[in-house]
Amino acid sequence: MQPTQSEGAYTVVSVSRDEEFYFDDSLVVFLVEERLFRVHSHFLIRDSEFFRGLFSLPQPPDTAEGHNDMKPIKLEGVTVHEFKCLLRFLYSGMYGPIISSPEDWIALLSLSTRYVFDKIRDLAIQELSMKVLDPIKKIVLADRHNVPQWLSAAYVDLCKRPEPLTEREADELGLKTVVRVARAREIVREKKYVSASQRSYFPHDRIYAFNDTGILEIVHSVWPESIVKSEKVGTSPTGGLGMPPTLQF
Repeated sequence: MQPTQSEGAYTVVSVSRDEEFYFDDSLVVFLVEERLFRVHSHFLIRDSEFFRGLFSLPQPPDTAEGHNDMKPIKLEGVTVHEFKCLLRFLYSGMYGPIISSPEDWIALLSLSTRYVFDKIRDLAIQELSMKVLDPIKKIVLADRHNVPQWLSAAYVDLCKRPEPLTEREADELGLKTVVRVARAREIVREKKYVSASQRSYFPHDRIYAFNDTGILEIVHSVWPESIVKSEKVGTSPTGGLGMPPTLQF
């Protein structure tokens, strides 16, 4: 804008608000567990369909939530760790690896799924897909947050694993999944898709070999819902999520 001087005073003419970088922003107070957060609404509105809809709803000034500490917006079922991971990502993510541990990415996946941060959810899925996580955890997370592309690899890993499920793992998976895992493991061993050999110079060591294609076909027959359009039988189902084709124990 160009100021003009008239009779000793400046008058601003031809003023307009930039469509991209004139923020009509406000600070919003949230209550998560027993902790208050006061943050800018801009990032939430920009990246979340949920918050975009929430803040577009008209509220009478005297009853509006989020304007002060006495009337915060309560986020039920959200942990402080999850919310802080989201805020760190929104405020500082471009300046360095603020989110790095699997636990932090899982927290981001949880909140981005719940509150419809689509781009953050896609990034969290991408990052977690490259990390080696326990197959039980992968299955639980995939079911909880609707990530079906993780299921095949995790079920294949359980079929390959020499050890049976523990009681804790069975509790996490639930009865229906436990029954299916037992059925798939039984078929895999009946068809000899897992074989073990013992080396004479290390009598207590075993080398396990797997028929990956055969195991994946069994997984798809037992869990047809685990099949995703981009998956092809014959390609490696583990994709960095589980065990390699040959393992030594």
